Amino acid sequence: MDSPELSYVAGLFVPADNRHFVAYGSVLMLLALLHRLSLFRMTMVSVNERALLFRAREVKKAASRARSVIWSATSIVAPSERLVGQEYRFVMFRKVMKCLWKALTTDWISIRSPHFHTYFLTREVVEIVLQASQAYKASALVARAWLVDLFVGAMVLNCWSTPVVAAWFARRHRVSEPKESYEKAVVLALNIVFQIICCMMFPAVIFLNYYPKYELQTHGFSVDTYYDDATFVGLVLEGQMVAPTTIFDFVSKLLPHWSIYSSVNQVSQCIVRRQQMHAEAPSTKPTLTQPNSSTVWVPMFERRQRMSVVVHRLMILCGIVVTGVHLHARLRVWSLDMRGCRKPLNPWGSSAFPCAVFHVDCRRNSDGSSSDRDFVELNRESLQALAFVHCPALRAPPVIRDFRNLQGVNIYNSTLVAWDVESAFDVATQLQLTYVSFADVNFTTFPPALLDTALPPTLNDMEFSHTNLTTLPSNVTEVWSSLVILFVEFSDLQVIPPTLLQTNLYWLSLIGNNISNINYQSNARIDGNTNVDAVPTWATHEHFNGELQMYGTPYCEQKSPPDGDVATCVVQPIGLFGMYQYSFVKQLYAADGI
Repeated sequence: MDSPELSYVAGLFVPADNRHFVAYGSVLMLLALLHRLSLFRMTMVSVNERALLFRAREVKKAASRARSVIWSATSIVAPSERLVGQEYRFVMFRKVMKCLWKALTTDWISIRSPHFHTYFLTREVVEIVLQASQAYKASALVARAWLVDLFVGAMVLNCWSTPVVAAWFARRHRVSEPKESYEKAVVLALNIVFQIICCMMFPAVIFLNYYPKYELQTHGFSVDTYYDDATFVGLVLEGQMVAPTTIFDFVSKLLPHWSIYSSVNQVSQCIVRRQQMHAEAPSTKPTLTQPNSSTVWVPMFERRQRMSVVVHRLMILCGIVVTGVHLHARLRVWSLDMRGCRKPLNPWGSSAFPCAVFHVDCRRNSDGSSSDRDFVELNRESLQALAFVHCPALRAPPVIRDFRNLQGVNIYNSTLVAWDVESAFDVATQLQLTYVSFADVNFTTFPPALLDTALPPTLNDMEFSHTNLTTLPSNVTEVWSSLVILFVEFSDLQVIPPTLLQTNLYWLSLIGNNISNINYQSNARIDGNTNVDAVPTWATHEHFNGELQMYGTPYCEQKSPPDGDVATCVVQPIGLFGMYQYSFVKQLYAADGI
């Protein structure tokens, strides 16, 4: 994703200053390697033992080893009277490092360790906090309600599974012999299942939905994906859900994978053969007198039980709160009928109607235009794409400035009477805006809002198709300096301002206009029955590295057009940034039923 070929696609999901795909990928690859090594070790143990065993035979139990680490660590508390000064500090440092290394190489968080409950409950609390943040993000970005329900349901069940299993085993312990290892194994297995749903199945469903639309040849998605505003917005929002946009977001996505790895290794410790404890020969070394279990382990067990009860109640409460908030968001959308919304969302805590793609059909209004009252019930933060269609006398409403996450505006089959500076885009807040398009639009005058020098710097795509434009503004260098794509097709364009050459345009399409002469442009489509009858002299210069597509022009209608590599008279296929998809857009709004 950090390669130049994928920079446009990556920019849809993650801002340029937050792209750390190489670092994120390296961490995930390391975790995947740990998974593979763990599975390989389990397989080899089962093969060597000729049985379903995932851990090698052990002589001493992990709990005993963990206790020995604790008691050995206490031996450094009393300093030696013979060591003083720098020598004493050096010896103490060696002992501390030795105990630390022993603790790290011991199964102190294994399923049989006395510290397992503390480790597992701490991990559960952190997981739930991070999953709650991901669930909130999913409610605000993912429009497919069933997919959000799946994620939230898995999170809530993960909150409730540990307390329910603990309560069930506690009841069984009253009438039978306690089997604590079974309880741990069940809790870990359920945790693995719910984590797989949240961190694997959920992003996999999103990935598989858009993968067929991706074209390897162009390093982008199919052209229809960009012109269908509902599909495009869904791609961007769900891509932002899957891709890590911040460091905290990456940690939230990484921890469930680590949890799966840790839980699998801990569950594997249950599948072992019972081993006989080997008697150890008496040692002549001085031994540390250990306190009686009735004075240490019983209070520790009681404290652990009290901590478990508190954490379990908090987990149950968290699941109830998340369920209530999510159901409230879903019921609010179900209860409201927002005409024109093509992609409703379900963000938590929203008081207005959340809609990502909104179409304003001016035929519903008596004045044939749009006003701020069309957006009274709309959530200002959720709107991503806006379209004005079938407007006989459209006056752009000032409320356009309030949609800070707006990505684009489409105007179709309308007469644009006015789009004043008061309704222009806000350069300070609307930093997600990327495109503005006009199709079948009659301009009474060129919109002053698009001539404002304070246009958002992210606006890089402006397209006109089947309009009555005869010329472009002379100050395009100042107001359209951020444009990369400019289509002016099947209009009445006759002259192109010379200052257009000073912009950073990557693709310019002028198909179907009455242009008889064109100035320098690196990549230009001037085919489609334009009036260009000769290759411009600037195109034959040795420093010109572009190509002129001149199919349908008087130049190509000659009986034997001159051969050359600069101009081509062959119809070129439409690529990623091809001509405006007028026929597709027309069918899209016709099928929309508005």
